Amino acid sequence: MTLQSSFADPQILGIYMLMAYCLYCLMRQPGSLRYAFASPLWPLTIFTVVAFASAVVISRAPMYSLWRSAETSVVLLWAALVFSHLKREQSPIKLFVAYYAMSAIMLVAVLVAVVIDPQNAWIHEQHKVDRLETSSTFMMAANTIGVMAALIALATLARFILLTKVRYLALSLAALAICYGARSRTGFIVFVLGLLVLTGFLLRMPRRRGIASIVGGLAGVLIVGLLLVSPEFTDSVVHTFTRGHSEANIRSLDGRVPLWTEGLKAFEQYPILGAGYGTYPVRLVGRGHFHNMFLELAVTTGVLGLLPILILLGIIGTRLGKLLLRNHNYDGAISHSINLLDVLLIATVVIVSQMSTAAAAYYSWQMIGIVVLAVGLFAIPDTYVTNDGDSNCVPSVVATQSTSSTLQNHQSFEVQKHPIIL
Repeated sequence: MTLQSSFADPQILGIYMLMAYCLYCLMRQPGSLRYAFASPLWPLTIFTVVAFASAVVISRAPMYSLWRSAETSVVLLWAALVFSHLKREQSPIKLFVAYYAMSAIMLVAVLVAVVIDPQNAWIHEQHKVDRLETSSTFMMAANTIGVMAALIALATLARFILLTKVRYLALSLAALAICYGARSRTGFIVFVLGLLVLTGFLLRMPRRRGIASIVGGLAGVLIVGLLLVSPEFTDSVVHTFTRGHSEANIRSLDGRVPLWTEGLKAFEQYPILGAGYGTYPVRLVGRGHFHNMFLELAVTTGVLGLLPILILLGIIGTRLGKLLLRNHNYDGAISHSINLLDVLLIATVVIVSQMSTAAAAYYSWQMIGIVVLAVGLFAIPDTYVTNDGDSNCVPSVVATQSTSSTLQNHQSFEVQKHPIIL
């Protein structure tokens, strides 16, 4: 690939246009760039520098590696702009909704691709298993579709429970149907984990603790009972989860274990800067990538590239833990509960899914999800003010003018008290 040929690729051209737009915004607000060196974005800044260094110094395909590095730098610039905006608002709910909207639009594009070109919208595996994976018109892998649909299903289900609006339940069921159509094991796993997170969160809400306990108990008894007394139901669940693959294939995680072993050997060849961002020192026949974000980064950017990402995830986990350990009045502010649920669900789906995929190693939906999570977490204040003066939660969605003024004064105090938000 050359610089001239890259302008003929619509996807690469779109990245260049997005970068130009981010640079234009930074020219209008040059102060936003400093947030690239503040918590929690400084590890991503270091990683971007390492990616460019590996592309220039060691990559066997420098133009390809530079393109991948440019994609990552676009995410970094966008994150700095968003962080600058959210620092003033102190509420990440619009950011989360925008991420869900982007995900929903991509799923709608998949459905459009199914209508336009149904023959290339499904991949046919052995044992008569079809998976939703668009290979033309709009390209998206089955694992990405499944994980994305699982997150939408969980987010809309949470809003249905908290806001009791039927439209969210309809959206949740539609997303769950798409998740099932993709037949992604990763999608199924993160959806189940997300349900457990949602149930645990509801148990912390006094007004919903009873209904959550009853529904969760009945669902657990029903599923366990069917597994014990109905061989047909058990076979159906196993076939759906394994997609008809053999037991040996499942034990090797669909061939991922041998691939990870090969990746560790490849890492030993270039342990410092890697083989070059997006390139491998070995040829992976029929695999495409190492199916693990951490191993992917270790092979392509070495220890210097992997360490900043691990630090970023550590910062996210620490901040999330501090927020959850505080004594929040969940029933007093539904908007605050939705914010906390959003960060929990995004963390569960996006980060856990990277153990079996490598999508977040590059500019992608998963990479954007990690940035949204990091920025959103640091946009949530540590304490909140309600109409009655309670400092444990955020104000209600419909607040009086006096309450808004009180909240602004309180947030100003909190920014001084917690400079890490800056």
